[in-house]
Amino acid sequence: MGPAAAGHQTTAQHVLLLSVDGMHQSDLDFYVTAHPSSALAKLVHKGAEFTQAQTPVPSDSFPGMVAQVTGGNPSSTGVYYDDTWNNALLPAGTTFAQCRSGTVEPGVEVTYF
Repeated sequence: MGPAAAGHQTTAQHVLLLSVDGMHQSDLDFYVTAHPSSALAKLVHKGAEFTQAQTPVPSDSFPGMVAQVTGGNPSSTGVYYDDTWNNALLPAGTTFAQCRSGTVEPGVEVTYF
């Protein structure tokens, strides 16, 4: 149990946010129990834990991470899924000549990694 869970109040100078895709609380608990000297176990025991976080529904990796760091939901951030369509961008490889001639329509899938 970290200091925050124990009721201690601390002033943080830095914040480290770890996001492990697909990891559940039970996975973390199992790992820390099996590897008590690991760096992850040290973070769990010395760090703060926020247990009231929620992810947008339906949940997906990138929109969930964006929500954690911005406080916004998919409606306000515009990120609904790990890849998105952007009507303002041009496809990769579009040349200046194609832009001037109007032979390329704007709109492209944007994949976030």
